Amino acid sequence: MLRGMTSVLACALVLTGCTGGGEEPAADEAVVSSAAPAADAAVTTTEEPRTGEAAGDPLTRWLTPVELEDPPRALTELERTLLHEPGPFAQQGDTPSDALLSDTERERAAAAAAALGPQTEEEWIGAVLAQVHGDYVQDVRDTVFFDTGTGDGSAAPTAGPPEAQPVGTNHYALVLDASGSMEAAGSAGTRMEEAKAAIEAFVEKLPEGSTVSLRVYGHEGSNDEAGKAESCASSEVVFDGQSSDRDGLAGALEDVVPVGYTPLARAIDDARGDIPEQATDSIVYVVTDGLETCGGDPVAAAQALAGTDVRPVVNVIGFQTGDADQAALAAIAQAGGGEFTAAGSGAELDAYWEEERRRMQAAWAQWRQEEASRITRAGEANKVDANAVGERIKTTSNVESQAGKDVVRELERQGLLDSDTSSAVWQWFSDRSSPIWSYGNDTASENWVASDDQADADRAALYEQADRSWSEFYRGDGG
Repeated sequence: MLRGMTSVLACALVLTGCTGGGEEPAADEAVVSSAAPAADAAVTTTEEPRTGEAAGDPLTRWLTPVELEDPPRALTELERTLLHEPGPFAQQGDTPSDALLSDTERERAAAAAAALGPQTEEEWIGAVLAQVHGDYVQDVRDTVFFDTGTGDGSAAPTAGPPEAQPVGTNHYALVLDASGSMEAAGSAGTRMEEAKAAIEAFVEKLPEGSTVSLRVYGHEGSNDEAGKAESCASSEVVFDGQSSDRDGLAGALEDVVPVGYTPLARAIDDARGDIPEQATDSIVYVVTDGLETCGGDPVAAAQALAGTDVRPVVNVIGFQTGDADQAALAAIAQAGGGEFTAAGSGAELDAYWEEERRRMQAAWAQWRQEEASRITRAGEANKVDANAVGERIKTTSNVESQAGKDVVRELERQGLLDSDTSSAVWQWFSDRSSPIWSYGNDTASENWVASDDQADADRAALYEQADRSWSEFYRGDGG
Protein backbone atom coordinates (compact mmCIF):
# COMPACT_ATOMS: atom_id res chain seq x y z
CA MET A 1 0.00 0.00 0.00
CA LEU A 2 1.83 3.08 1.31
CA ARG A 3 4.69 1.22 2.94
CA GLY A 4 7.66 3.46 3.78
CA MET A 5 5.85 6.80 3.45
CA THR A 6 7.00 9.48 5.86
CA SER A 7 4.60 10.68 8.48
CA VAL A 8 2.69 13.88 7.83
CA LEU A 9 1.61 14.45 11.38
CA ALA A 10 3.03 17.97 11.40
CA CYS A 11 0.68 18.94 8.58
CA ALA A 12 -2.21 17.11 10.16
CA LEU A 13 -1.82 19.10 13.35
CA VAL A 14 -2.74 22.27 11.47
CA LEU A 15 -6.22 20.79 11.29
CA THR A 16 -6.40 19.72 14.91
CA GLY A 17 -4.59 22.60 16.58
CA CYS A 18 -2.51 20.01 18.48
CA THR A 19 0.89 21.03 19.68
CA GLY A 20 2.07 17.50 19.35
CA GLY A 21 2.52 14.54 21.65
CA GLY A 22 -0.66 15.07 23.70
CA GLU A 23 -1.66 11.99 25.65
CA GLU A 24 -5.12 10.60 25.05
CA PRO A 25 -7.42 11.82 27.86
CA ALA A 26 -8.71 9.11 30.15
CA ALA A 27 -12.05 7.77 29.02
CA ASP A 28 -13.64 8.18 32.42
CA GLU A 29 -13.08 11.96 32.36
CA ALA A 30 -16.03 12.42 30.00
CA VAL A 31 -19.38 12.27 31.75
CA VAL A 32 -22.03 13.78 29.45
CA SER A 33 -23.12 12.64 26.03
CA SER A 34 -22.97 15.00 23.06
CA ALA A 35 -26.24 16.69 22.24
CA ALA A 36 -27.58 17.05 18.70
CA PRO A 37 -27.64 20.62 17.33
CA ALA A 38 -30.72 22.56 18.41
CA ALA A 39 -33.16 23.54 15.69
CA ASP A 40 -32.60 27.22 16.30
CA ALA A 41 -28.81 27.06 16.30
CA ALA A 42 -27.24 29.90 14.32
CA VAL A 43 -25.31 27.68 11.94
CA THR A 44 -25.24 27.38 8.17
CA THR A 45 -23.94 24.55 6.01
CA THR A 46 -21.69 26.24 3.51
CA GLU A 47 -21.30 23.50 0.92
CA GLU A 48 -22.24 19.97 0.03
CA PRO A 49 -19.93 17.03 0.94
CA ARG A 50 -17.26 16.32 -1.65
CA THR A 51 -16.33 12.83 -2.74
CA GLY A 52 -13.84 10.88 -4.84
CA GLU A 53 -11.07 12.82 -6.51
CA ALA A 54 -12.40 16.28 -5.55
CA ALA A 55 -9.69 18.88 -5.10
CA GLY A 56 -8.89 20.50 -1.77
CA ASP A 57 -7.24 19.79 1.57
CA PRO A 58 -7.03 15.99 1.85
CA LEU A 59 -7.85 16.19 5.56
CA THR A 60 -11.13 18.06 5.05
CA ARG A 61 -11.93 17.08 1.46
CA TRP A 62 -14.86 14.88 2.41
CA LEU A 63 -16.20 16.97 5.32
CA THR A 64 -19.08 19.45 5.14
CA PRO A 65 -18.13 22.74 6.86
CA VAL A 66 -20.61 24.66 8.99
CA GLU A 67 -20.49 28.41 9.57
CA LEU A 68 -21.59 30.23 12.70
CA GLU A 69 -23.65 33.31 11.97
CA ASP A 70 -22.35 36.56 13.47
CA PRO A 71 -20.06 35.13 16.17
CA PRO A 72 -19.25 37.61 18.96
CA ARG A 73 -15.52 37.07 18.48
CA ALA A 74 -13.07 35.63 15.99
CA LEU A 75 -13.09 31.85 15.97
CA THR A 76 -9.92 29.98 16.81
CA GLU A 77 -8.31 27.63 14.31
CA LEU A 78 -9.36 24.67 16.41
CA GLU A 79 -12.97 25.85 16.54
CA ARG A 80 -13.03 26.13 12.77
CA THR A 81 -11.78 22.55 12.42
CA LEU A 82 -14.56 21.31 14.70
CA LEU A 83 -17.28 23.13 12.76
CA HIS A 84 -18.07 20.34 10.32
CA GLU A 85 -21.13 18.17 10.11
CA PRO A 86 -20.76 14.84 11.90
CA GLY A 87 -19.78 11.76 9.97
CA PRO A 88 -22.32 9.01 9.26
CA PHE A 89 -20.70 6.77 11.88
CA ALA A 90 -20.25 9.44 14.58
CA GLN A 91 -21.08 7.90 17.94
CA GLN A 92 -22.51 9.30 21.16
CA GLY A 93 -22.05 8.06 24.67
CA ASP A 94 -20.94 8.96 28.17
CA THR A 95 -17.57 7.28 27.55
CA PRO A 96 -15.85 5.73 24.54
CA SER A 97 -16.71 2.28 25.89
CA ASP A 98 -20.39 3.24 25.77
CA ALA A 99 -20.09 4.27 22.13
CA LEU A 100 -18.00 1.57 20.52
CA LEU A 101 -18.70 0.80 16.90
CA SER A 102 -20.25 -2.60 16.36
CA ASP A 103 -18.48 -5.09 14.11
CA THR A 104 -20.91 -4.27 11.32
CA GLU A 105 -20.46 -0.51 11.79
CA ARG A 106 -16.67 -0.83 11.70
CA GLU A 107 -16.83 -2.83 8.49
CA ARG A 108 -19.23 -0.39 6.87
CA ALA A 109 -17.17 2.63 7.98
CA ALA A 110 -13.98 1.03 6.64
CA ALA A 111 -15.64 0.25 3.33
CA ALA A 112 -16.98 3.81 3.05
CA ALA A 113 -13.53 5.27 3.76
CA ALA A 114 -11.88 3.02 1.17
CA ALA A 115 -14.57 3.86 -1.40
CA LEU A 116 -13.41 7.47 -1.37
CA GLY A 117 -10.21 6.34 -3.05
CA PRO A 118 -7.56 7.76 -0.69
CA GLN A 119 -3.99 7.37 -1.95
CA THR A 120 -1.79 9.23 0.53
CA GLU A 121 -1.52 9.02 4.29
CA GLU A 122 -3.25 12.38 4.64
CA GLU A 123 -6.07 11.26 2.39
CA TRP A 124 -6.58 8.12 4.47
CA ILE A 125 -6.80 10.34 7.58
CA GLY A 126 -9.36 12.52 5.83
CA ALA A 127 -11.33 9.53 4.57
CA VAL A 128 -11.60 7.95 8.02
CA LEU A 129 -12.32 11.30 9.68
CA ALA A 130 -15.19 11.85 7.24
CA GLN A 131 -16.84 8.71 8.63
CA VAL A 132 -16.42 9.37 12.38
CA HIS A 133 -16.07 13.16 12.75
CA GLY A 134 -17.78 14.02 16.02
CA ASP A 135 -20.90 16.14 16.41
CA TYR A 136 -19.30 19.32 17.82
CA VAL A 137 -21.31 22.04 16.09
CA GLN A 138 -23.91 22.86 18.75
CA ASP A 139 -21.44 22.62 21.62
CA VAL A 140 -18.96 24.91 19.86
CA ARG A 141 -21.79 27.30 19.19
CA ASP A 142 -22.85 27.16 22.85
CA THR A 143 -19.25 27.85 23.86
CA VAL A 144 -18.75 30.79 21.49
CA PHE A 145 -22.16 32.33 22.23
CA PHE A 146 -22.17 31.42 25.92
CA ASP A 147 -24.55 33.74 27.77
CA THR A 148 -23.48 34.68 31.28
CA GLY A 149 -26.50 36.95 31.79
CA THR A 150 -28.67 36.46 34.86
CA GLY A 151 -31.91 37.61 33.22
CA ASP A 152 -34.17 40.62 33.57
CA GLY A 153 -35.59 39.50 36.88
CA SER A 154 -38.73 40.71 38.57
CA ALA A 155 -40.01 44.25 38.48
CA ALA A 156 -38.84 46.62 41.16
CA PRO A 157 -41.53 47.68 43.66
CA THR A 158 -43.67 49.19 40.92
CA ALA A 159 -46.64 48.48 38.72
CA GLY A 160 -44.76 49.92 35.77
CA PRO A 161 -42.72 48.16 33.05
CA PRO A 162 -40.66 45.16 34.25
CA GLU A 163 -37.40 46.41 32.79
CA ALA A 164 -34.95 47.29 35.53
CA GLN A 165 -34.35 50.99 35.79
CA PRO A 166 -30.70 51.98 35.27
CA VAL A 167 -28.77 52.84 38.36
CA GLY A 168 -28.53 56.61 38.62
CA THR A 169 -29.62 59.55 40.72
CA ASN A 170 -32.72 60.08 42.80
CA HIS A 171 -34.08 63.59 42.81
CA TYR A 172 -36.46 64.89 45.44
CA ALA A 173 -38.32 67.97 44.26
CA LEU A 174 -39.89 69.78 47.22
CA VAL A 175 -42.61 72.31 46.39
CA LEU A 176 -43.55 74.48 49.38
CA ASP A 177 -46.60 76.71 49.74
CA ALA A 178 -45.55 80.21 50.80
CA SER A 179 -48.96 81.80 50.59
CA GLY A 180 -50.09 84.11 53.36
CA SER A 181 -52.12 81.44 55.14
CA MET A 182 -48.92 79.56 55.99
CA GLU A 183 -48.26 82.35 58.50
CA ALA A 184 -51.14 81.07 60.62
CA ALA A 185 -50.34 79.57 64.00
CA GLY A 186 -49.68 75.86 64.23
CA SER A 187 -49.16 73.63 67.21
CA ALA A 188 -45.51 74.64 67.64
CA GLY A 189 -45.01 77.97 65.90
CA THR A 190 -46.47 79.00 62.56
CA ARG A 191 -47.44 76.49 59.86
CA MET A 192 -44.45 77.66 57.84
CA GLU A 193 -42.05 77.16 60.73
CA GLU A 194 -43.31 73.65 61.31
CA ALA A 195 -43.14 72.81 57.59
CA LYS A 196 -39.58 74.11 57.34
CA ALA A 197 -38.43 72.01 60.30
CA ALA A 198 -40.08 68.86 58.91
CA ILE A 199 -38.49 69.39 55.48
CA GLU A 200 -35.01 69.76 56.98
CA ALA A 201 -35.49 66.59 59.03
CA PHE A 202 -36.63 64.65 55.97
CA VAL A 203 -33.77 65.76 53.71
CA GLU A 204 -31.23 64.91 56.40
CA LYS A 205 -32.19 61.22 56.13
CA LEU A 206 -32.22 60.93 52.34
CA PRO A 207 -29.77 58.46 50.69
CA GLU A 208 -26.27 59.73 50.06
CA GLY A 209 -25.93 61.04 46.53
CA SER A 210 -29.55 62.18 46.24
CA THR A 211 -30.25 65.60 44.83
CA VAL A 212 -32.86 67.99 46.22
CA SER A 213 -34.60 71.05 44.89
CA LEU A 214 -36.82 73.40 46.89
CA ARG A 215 -39.36 75.45 45.02
CA VAL A 216 -41.57 77.99 46.79
CA TYR A 217 -44.66 79.64 45.40
CA GLY A 218 -46.90 82.52 46.45
CA HIS A 219 -43.97 84.16 48.22
CA GLU A 220 -44.15 87.49 46.38
CA GLY A 221 -46.74 90.21 46.10
CA SER A 222 -49.33 90.10 48.85
CA ASN A 223 -52.52 88.33 49.80
CA ASP A 224 -54.72 91.24 48.84
CA GLU A 225 -56.11 92.12 45.42
CA ALA A 226 -53.37 94.64 44.73
CA GLY A 227 -50.66 92.06 45.09
CA LYS A 228 -52.51 89.11 43.53
CA ALA A 229 -51.03 89.31 40.02
CA GLU A 230 -47.48 89.36 41.33
CA SER A 231 -48.17 86.64 43.83
CA CYS A 232 -49.89 84.36 41.30
CA ALA A 233 -46.86 84.67 39.03
CA SER A 234 -44.41 83.75 41.80
CA SER A 235 -42.77 80.32 41.62
CA GLU A 236 -39.06 80.07 42.29
CA VAL A 237 -36.37 77.49 43.06
CA VAL A 238 -34.54 78.70 46.16
CA PHE A 239 -32.33 75.63 46.64
CA ASP A 240 -30.92 73.04 44.22
CA GLY A 241 -28.14 70.75 45.32
CA GLN A 242 -27.06 67.63 47.19
CA SER A 243 -29.09 66.33 50.10
CA SER A 244 -25.89 66.54 52.14
CA ASP A 245 -25.83 70.37 51.80
CA ARG A 246 -27.91 70.95 54.91
CA ASP A 247 -26.56 74.44 55.54
CA GLY A 248 -27.50 75.55 52.05
CA LEU A 249 -31.01 74.17 52.43
CA ALA A 250 -31.45 75.68 55.88
CA GLY A 251 -30.36 79.08 54.60
CA ALA A 252 -32.79 78.92 51.70
CA LEU A 253 -35.67 77.94 53.98
CA GLU A 254 -34.86 80.69 56.42
CA ASP A 255 -35.38 83.33 53.74
CA VAL A 256 -38.86 82.07 52.77
CA VAL A 257 -41.60 84.37 54.07
CA PRO A 258 -45.28 83.51 53.43
CA VAL A 259 -47.16 86.48 51.97
CA GLY A 260 -49.43 85.85 48.99
CA TYR A 261 -51.89 83.74 47.01
CA THR A 262 -51.60 80.05 46.04
CA PRO A 263 -50.45 79.47 42.43
CA LEU A 264 -50.39 75.71 43.00
CA ALA A 265 -50.78 74.68 39.35
CA ARG A 266 -47.96 76.96 38.23
CA ALA A 267 -45.63 75.56 40.88
CA ILE A 268 -46.37 71.95 39.93
CA ASP A 269 -45.90 72.73 36.26
CA ASP A 270 -42.65 74.59 36.94
CA ALA A 271 -41.34 71.64 38.99
CA ARG A 272 -40.78 69.79 35.70
CA GLY A 273 -37.67 71.91 35.18
CA ASP A 274 -36.38 71.14 38.67
CA ILE A 275 -35.54 67.52 37.85
CA PRO A 276 -31.98 67.09 36.49
CA GLU A 277 -31.60 65.45 33.09
CA GLN A 278 -29.32 62.78 34.53
CA ALA A 279 -31.81 61.75 37.23
CA THR A 280 -33.16 58.25 36.79
CA ASP A 281 -36.19 58.86 38.97
CA SER A 282 -37.82 61.56 41.03
CA ILE A 283 -40.42 62.18 43.69
CA VAL A 284 -42.21 65.50 43.94
CA TYR A 285 -43.55 66.48 47.36
CA VAL A 286 -46.06 69.32 47.35
CA VAL A 287 -46.66 70.84 50.79
CA THR A 288 -49.67 73.13 50.93
CA ASP A 289 -52.24 74.32 53.41
CA GLY A 290 -54.90 75.08 50.81
CA LEU A 291 -56.18 74.98 47.26
CA GLU A 292 -55.36 76.82 44.08
CA THR A 293 -56.38 80.51 44.31
CA CYS A 294 -54.94 81.76 41.02
CA GLY A 295 -57.25 80.07 38.53
CA GLY A 296 -54.89 77.26 37.49
CA ASP A 297 -55.65 73.54 37.13
CA PRO A 298 -53.30 71.66 39.49
CA VAL A 299 -54.83 68.27 38.58
CA ALA A 300 -53.89 68.72 34.92
CA ALA A 301 -50.47 70.04 35.93
CA ALA A 302 -49.78 66.98 38.11
CA GLN A 303 -50.90 64.61 35.38
CA ALA A 304 -48.62 66.32 32.85
CA LEU A 305 -45.67 66.28 35.25
CA ALA A 306 -46.09 62.56 35.97
CA GLY A 307 -46.06 61.83 32.24
CA THR A 308 -42.60 63.27 31.55
CA ASP A 309 -39.61 61.06 30.70
CA VAL A 310 -38.44 60.60 34.27
CA ARG A 311 -42.04 59.80 35.32
CA PRO A 312 -41.89 61.61 38.67
CA VAL A 313 -44.40 60.72 41.36
CA VAL A 314 -46.36 63.65 42.73
CA ASN A 315 -47.23 63.34 46.43
CA VAL A 316 -49.33 66.01 48.11
CA ILE A 317 -49.20 66.80 51.83
CA GLY A 318 -52.18 68.81 53.00
CA PHE A 319 -50.91 70.75 55.98
CA GLN A 320 -53.69 71.60 58.43
CA THR A 321 -56.32 71.50 55.67
CA GLY A 322 -60.05 71.06 56.10
CA ASP A 323 -62.04 68.06 54.90
CA ALA A 324 -63.30 69.80 51.78
CA ASP A 325 -59.82 70.83 50.70
CA GLN A 326 -58.43 67.35 51.34
CA ALA A 327 -60.63 65.77 48.66
CA ALA A 328 -59.41 68.28 46.07
CA LEU A 329 -55.78 67.81 47.07
CA ALA A 330 -56.18 64.02 46.92
CA ALA A 331 -57.29 64.38 43.29
CA ILE A 332 -54.03 66.19 42.52
CA ALA A 333 -51.98 63.39 44.07
CA GLN A 334 -53.95 60.74 42.20
CA ALA A 335 -53.38 62.53 38.91
CA GLY A 336 -49.65 62.62 39.69
CA GLY A 337 -49.46 58.90 40.48
CA GLY A 338 -48.75 59.57 44.12
CA GLU A 339 -50.53 59.86 47.45
CA PHE A 340 -52.30 62.48 49.49
CA THR A 341 -51.54 62.72 53.18
CA ALA A 342 -53.23 65.02 55.67
CA ALA A 343 -50.95 66.41 58.36
CA GLY A 344 -52.60 68.29 61.17
CA SER A 345 -49.44 69.52 62.85
CA GLY A 346 -45.71 69.76 62.53
CA ALA A 347 -45.38 66.55 64.51
CA GLU A 348 -47.67 64.75 62.08
CA LEU A 349 -45.69 66.13 59.18
CA ASP A 350 -42.49 64.83 60.81
CA ALA A 351 -44.15 61.46 61.26
CA TYR A 352 -45.16 61.45 57.61
CA TRP A 353 -41.60 62.06 56.40
CA GLU A 354 -40.27 59.34 58.69
CA GLU A 355 -42.85 56.86 57.46
CA GLU A 356 -41.96 57.76 53.87
CA ARG A 357 -38.35 56.94 54.52
CA ARG A 358 -39.09 53.67 56.29
CA ARG A 359 -41.53 52.27 53.80
CA MET A 360 -39.33 53.17 50.85
CA GLN A 361 -36.46 51.34 52.47
CA ALA A 362 -38.61 48.33 53.38
CA ALA A 363 -40.04 47.91 49.90
CA TRP A 364 -36.66 48.13 48.20
CA ALA A 365 -34.93 45.96 50.81
CA GLN A 366 -37.41 43.15 50.19
CA TRP A 367 -37.04 43.43 46.42
CA ARG A 368 -33.26 43.55 46.74
CA GLN A 369 -33.19 40.36 48.78
CA GLU A 370 -35.42 38.49 46.34
CA GLU A 371 -33.48 39.69 43.31
CA ALA A 372 -30.11 38.89 44.87
CA SER A 373 -31.28 35.32 45.43
CA ARG A 374 -32.56 35.06 41.86
CA ILE A 375 -29.26 36.36 40.45
CA THR A 376 -27.35 33.84 42.54
CA ARG A 377 -29.52 30.98 41.28
CA ALA A 378 -29.16 32.13 37.66
CA GLY A 379 -25.38 32.43 38.02
CA GLU A 380 -25.12 28.93 39.47
CA ALA A 381 -27.23 27.55 36.62
CA ASN A 382 -24.92 29.25 34.10
CA LYS A 383 -21.92 27.63 35.73
CA VAL A 384 -23.56 24.22 35.53
CA ASP A 385 -24.27 24.84 31.84
CA ALA A 386 -20.66 25.87 31.21
CA ASN A 387 -19.39 22.64 32.74
CA ALA A 388 -21.93 20.55 30.83
CA VAL A 389 -20.92 21.99 27.45
CA GLY A 390 -17.25 21.43 28.21
CA GLU A 391 -17.87 17.84 29.29
CA ARG A 392 -19.80 17.11 26.10
CA ILE A 393 -16.91 18.40 23.96
CA LYS A 394 -14.42 16.32 25.94
CA THR A 395 -16.58 13.23 25.63
CA THR A 396 -17.09 13.72 21.89
CA SER A 397 -13.32 14.04 21.37
CA ASN A 398 -12.69 10.77 23.20
CA VAL A 399 -15.48 8.94 21.40
CA GLU A 400 -14.37 10.23 17.98
CA SER A 401 -10.77 9.25 18.66
CA GLN A 402 -11.74 5.72 19.65
CA ALA A 403 -14.00 5.30 16.62
CA GLY A 404 -11.31 6.55 14.24
CA LYS A 405 -8.74 4.13 15.67
CA ASP A 406 -11.21 1.24 15.46
CA VAL A 407 -11.86 1.95 11.76
CA VAL A 408 -8.12 2.18 11.07
CA ARG A 409 -7.52 -1.23 12.63
CA GLU A 410 -10.39 -2.64 10.58
CA LEU A 411 -8.80 -1.29 7.41
CA GLU A 412 -5.51 -2.94 8.37
CA ARG A 413 -7.30 -6.19 9.21
CA GLN A 414 -8.86 -6.22 5.76
CA GLY A 415 -5.49 -5.58 4.15
CA LEU A 416 -6.49 -2.16 2.85
CA LEU A 417 -3.76 -0.41 4.89
CA ASP A 418 -0.23 -1.59 5.58
CA SER A 419 0.98 -1.53 9.16
CA ASP A 420 3.08 1.64 8.82
CA THR A 421 0.25 3.70 7.35
CA SER A 422 -2.20 2.19 9.81
CA SER A 423 0.03 3.15 12.74
CA ALA A 424 0.47 6.70 11.47
CA VAL A 425 -3.28 7.25 10.94
CA TRP A 426 -4.05 5.60 14.29
CA GLN A 427 -1.59 7.95 16.02
CA TRP A 428 -3.15 10.96 14.27
CA PHE A 429 -6.54 10.16 15.83
CA SER A 430 -4.90 9.62 19.19
CA ASP A 431 -3.15 12.99 19.00
CA ARG A 432 -6.23 14.82 17.68
CA SER A 433 -8.20 14.14 20.84
CA SER A 434 -5.86 15.97 23.20
CA PRO A 435 -6.29 19.61 22.03
CA ILE A 436 -10.04 19.14 21.61
CA TRP A 437 -10.31 17.74 25.12
CA SER A 438 -8.28 20.70 26.43
CA TYR A 439 -10.50 23.13 24.50
CA GLY A 440 -13.61 21.72 26.17
CA ASN A 441 -11.95 21.82 29.57
CA ASP A 442 -10.48 25.33 29.25
CA THR A 443 -13.53 27.03 27.72
CA ALA A 444 -15.77 25.47 30.36
CA SER A 445 -13.52 26.98 33.03
CA GLU A 446 -13.51 30.39 31.30
CA ASN A 447 -17.29 30.47 30.95
CA TRP A 448 -17.69 29.28 34.54
CA VAL A 449 -15.55 32.16 35.81
CA ALA A 450 -17.33 34.64 33.52
CA SER A 451 -20.69 33.47 34.87
CA ASP A 452 -19.50 33.90 38.43
CA ASP A 453 -18.12 37.38 37.69
CA GLN A 454 -21.35 38.43 35.93
CA ALA A 455 -23.47 37.33 38.90
CA ASP A 456 -21.20 39.31 41.25
CA ALA A 457 -21.49 42.41 39.04
CA ASP A 458 -25.28 42.08 38.77
CA ARG A 459 -25.63 41.77 42.54
CA ALA A 460 -23.45 44.86 43.04
CA ALA A 461 -25.57 46.86 40.58
CA LEU A 462 -28.71 45.57 42.27
CA TYR A 463 -27.59 46.77 45.69
CA GLU A 464 -26.68 50.17 44.30
CA GLN A 465 -30.02 50.47 42.52
CA ALA A 466 -31.96 49.42 45.59
CA ASP A 467 -30.10 51.94 47.73
CA ARG A 468 -30.59 54.78 45.28
CA SER A 469 -33.87 54.17 43.50
CA TRP A 470 -36.92 54.51 45.69
CA SER A 471 -39.51 56.41 43.73
CA GLU A 472 -40.72 53.36 41.79
CA PHE A 473 -42.27 52.16 45.03
CA TYR A 474 -44.98 54.77 44.75
CA ARG A 475 -46.10 53.59 41.34
CA GLY A 476 -46.96 50.13 42.67
CA ASP A 477 -49.20 48.62 45.29
CA GLY A 478 -46.96 49.26 48.28
CA GLY A 479 -48.48 52.57 49.25
